Order: sequence, then C-alpha cells, then structure tokens
Amino acid sequence: RCRCRGTAQDYALFDYVPSRDEVLSNLHIGGAPPQLSNYNYERIFPQFKVYEKLSYDQGQLFHRNSTFVIEDDFGRELCLKNMKSSVIILNENFISSSYEFRNPPTFYNHDVKEVRDAQYETEAGLDHYFYHLNTGPFLATALIKRLGISNPSPRFIGTVVQAFQSGIYQTPHHPDLPTFGSGKYGDLAATTAAILLDRESRNVLLDVDPSHGSIREPLLKIIALMRSMKYIQTDENYVSIYDLDITVGQMAHDSPSVFSFFLPEYSPPGVLSTASLVSPEAMLLPYTVGLVNGMISLVNFGLSKCYGGFGGNGRTKCSFISGAGDFSQSVGHLSYTPDSDRSVDAIVDDLATLLTSGRMNNYHRNIVKEAYMEMQDKHDALRVAQILTILSPEYHATGNIQGASRDRIVSVPPKKSCKAYKALVHILLRGGCDSFNLLVPHSQCQGQDMYQEYKEVRGSIGLEKEDLLTIDANSSQQVCGTFGIHPNLPFLQQMYESNEASFLAGIGFLSEPVTKLNYQRTKTQLFAHNTQQTEIIRLDPYLESEGTSILGRLADSLSGEYSVNSFSVDTSLVALEGKIPGASKASVNSKLGFKTFDPSPL
Repeated sequence: RCRCRGTAQDYALFDYVPSRDEVLSNLHIGGAPPQLSNYNYERIFPQFKVYEKLSYDQGQLFHRNSTFVIEDDFGRELCLKNMKSSVIILNENFISSSYEFRNPPTFYNHDVKEVRDAQYETEAGLDHYFYHLNTGPFLATALIKRLGISNPSPRFIGTVVQAFQSGIYQTPHHPDLPTFGSGKYGDLAATTAAILLDRESRNVLLDVDPSHGSIREPLLKIIALMRSMKYIQTDENYVSIYDLDITVGQMAHDSPSVFSFFLPEYSPPGVLSTASLVSPEAMLLPYTVGLVNGMISLVNFGLSKCYGGFGGNGRTKCSFISGAGDFSQSVGHLSYTPDSDRSVDAIVDDLATLLTSGRMNNYHRNIVKEAYMEMQDKHDALRVAQILTILSPEYHATGNIQGASRDRIVSVPPKKSCKAYKALVHILLRGGCDSFNLLVPHSQCQGQDMYQEYKEVRGSIGLEKEDLLTIDANSSQQVCGTFGIHPNLPFLQQMYESNEASFLAGIGFLSEPVTKLNYQRTKTQLFAHNTQQTEIIRLDPYLESEGTSILGRLADSLSGEYSVNSFSVDTSLVALEGKIPGASKASVNSKLGFKTFDPSPL
C-alpha cells in the first residue's frame, strides 16, 4: 500500500486568449454566474465572455478567478473559472515531484455537511450522463429496437441522434409536413418522430428483407391479444395477471437484473449469429411454450389459472370447466365477436389485421380459414381461428415472414437407456466471481513464494494463508504443490479430495497477452460484463469455429461414439451451439420444468 504526501495547487490556466475548444476541453471548475456575483469588468470575445473582479494588465491577461461564460455544444451556458487545481506528489524530502493529478472535484464541505450539497452533486451527476456524447447514440439505438427494428442501419441511428441532440425533426423532402420538437437538446418528441417517420420504419421494400423488424416482447403479445380481442373484466376490480416472470420471462416493473429482460446485443445461435445480426427479444424464446399456453387458455377459458393460464389464485376449480368457451372459473374473458353476416374470409382478414397488423400471408390465412370452416359451432370456430392466428409467426414478429423453402430440422431425442450416464454441468455465474480469491497459491511453489506475490498484489482483499482450505496439487503441472480454496467453500475441498471436482486454471478468452497500454489490440472486449459472459461461453477468440460454443463443440466430439443430449436451465441455447445440425438441445425453466404444449384435456 502506497501512502504519499501531497499538496493541492491552484493556478490560472490561460494567460492568453484561448479558443472555444480549449476552454471547453480544459476548464472544469465552475464559476459564479454574472447575475449572482459583483464582477467589476466584462470583456467580450467572439466566442465567449470573460468576467473579472480584478483589473488586468499586459503581464497577466487573465487571473485565476476570471470566469469564462461560454455556450457548449448542447446549447447550455457554462460559467467556468480560469483555474486548474492539481495534487502535487511530494518526495521523501517534502519537495514537489514531477507526479501530479487533477484534484478530484467535490461538492461536500466535510466540516459542515448539507443536504443541499448532496442535491447539487446528484444534479451534476445526472447532467454528466445526460449530456455525455454517448447518450444520444445509446438512447437512439435502444429506442429504435424497442419500437420494432432490431438491426437499424448507422444512417438511421445517426438521424435519430441528430434529432435528439438538436431537438428538431423535419421529414426529409417533405417541407409541407410539420416540424417536431422544441429545439432543445433531448427532446423526445423530435426523437420519436425521427424513428417513426424514417424511411427504415415506413418503406415497404424492406418487407422483403428477412432481417428487418424484430421479435415482439412476450408482455406486449399478451396485452395486444387482450386489447384487440376486447377483453372484459367480469370479476374483481382490476385486471390481475400473475407469475409472468416465471411463465413468459417478462413482467412489467419486475426486471430480473440491471441488464433488463434481454441484452441489446444478444444474437441467437444460427443464421443471425453467423450474419452478425442481433435479436434481443430472442433471449426469451425458451419461454415460448409457457407464453402460448397462457394465451390459448385465455382464449378458451378466460383469465384464470387453469391449463397454464395467467390468472391468479381466485377461481381455480379447473375440473368444473365443461369445455372451451366455459368462462365460469375466470375473472374476465375475450369478448370480440364478428358481425353475423361477415364471411369467413372477412373474419380471417379481421383477425389478421387486429393481431398481425395485416402481415399474415395467404398461406397462413388459408390454414386459419380451413380450420374455421371445419367447425360446426361458430363460437368454437372463432376460438380456433384466434388460436391459430396467435400461433402464426406473423403474430410473434414485426417483420414480413418469408415462406420456408424446406422443412424445419426436427431434433431427434436420444433413445432411453438404463445404462449409467455421465453429466457435464456448466454453471454460469452471472454476477462477479473473484477467481483470484477462489483458488489461491499456497505453498511448495517452484522458484518463488507465489502466495507472497499474491498477497502483495491483492493487498487488503487478499485472503490470509491460515484461513485457506488446502488441496494437494502435486499430481498436476502447476507451479505450486499446494493451493488454497476460499474458506467459505468447504464443499469444493471435499469434492476435490474425493476426485469429484477439478480446477481448470488459466482458462479464458484472451487472444494474446496485453497490458493497459495495448489492450485495444485484443480481439475480445475486456471491459463489458455482458460481452465477457458471451466470450466465456464461446471460448473461440480466433473465430476458428464461428457461431459455436465450448459445450456445443464438446457434444459434437462425443456424438459419434456416445448418445449425447444437452439442455440449458433458465438461459438460451447459445452455450450449447455446435456444428452438427439437428443435435438434440432443449431449454428448461428451473421453476416449472419442461412445459407441455396446450395441457388442456378439453
């Protein structure tokens, strides 16, 4: 631990007339606004004003307390002191050395603490994020994806960023259309107009692009069904839907983590990943069976808990239900009913318009029409048509669905066997794992004391040697014969000593050794939590087997000689992706297990 003596030094930064960019780049300490301070002198320059309390002369053009009043790139008027405050490191003789750093800004008087100071600091922090240069691109990309386009072009993003920063949007080539926005930075009216009125949102030619559009979020599918099919509440005071976070993977105001329900850069295995395209909502596809079951239950039995429904614990005597259309155990149901004189074609077109925005193709419409006509009762026919429509791909995506040129590859499950099996379990810790405190060099080290080196590097967060749970590593080729495990993990020590666990040290995804001076040249991103999770799953920094993951490649290697089956728990199938088409893979919900499609016996 290094404790150095230092001293703070404040001095005037500019003794000449700086440029506007120099002022904005180098002055970071606020000055009092002219209207709140008694300045004696005002000087006007082409790009800013300077206010003084002291007179100036040729020897000192600006003082330390000279205040520059200047407008920044976001239209804000800033008041900045002509001051730089640095902390100078003193040597052992208390003489200034050549080492210095910027004096960290603070809003607090540590002797007299005020709530006001905390409010000022919070406001300054929010302003810093709001006016950061990355805020516009970040919000533009996120909003475009949420409004239905997962892979916007750089031009599209740039248009939205410009509207966000300028606060104005005018539709190109249409001066007759109204202008949106107030002209202020961050205006969301201008931002939203730039998204919805852009040619990438409205041009029908993009319908032939299979990568255009997005998968709809599960919660939006449920709400869209209830609204378009005229849900009515018959019991209780308000609509209550339960356990959607478990059954469909998403519930309003109930995000599972700070990373929300899905990652913006998520690319599912297959053609999208190969083409470097993303589909964030695809992270929730493992919940599809639960989602569809709930919507089928809503159509057939109303909002209840029966047969995978989204209802609560009110009326749950599902055995009392006589059949589809019996809403006696529900608190509400869908009330959409077409006019009696409507033709079958008109009814199917209505459903396609209300549920798929008219995007359902003729092939799927004919399937719905044929099923409708096979039913004797018109109410049963309507429910069948509604179910088939919400099962169509057009209901689950915003893009134009292209007909498949070949049949889907169906995974063949392995044959049941009474033979013993072995399982490889990969646990992905989505939080932070301090691996340097999980397995620590202890003793019997070659050449040098590795524990002492570890302790010097880790400092106060390093584990004490006597607290470590020791394990024998002499049978390995590691530099130490004895390692220590974190004291809170005795089960790992027991499993290791029983030959039931092993440690793979030095496994990672660095493409080459790097330092803080040259880390940019590595092929992997080193400072993003989510991207590193993906990298550790794939373990292919050189892209030698692009689109695959370490477990998928292991399964490929074993599949020729063994019967191999893979499944993931509460996560996507990316970690299981290999090169063999049709390999058996499945995703399971840890709380509900494997879901059965349409469990209703009726």
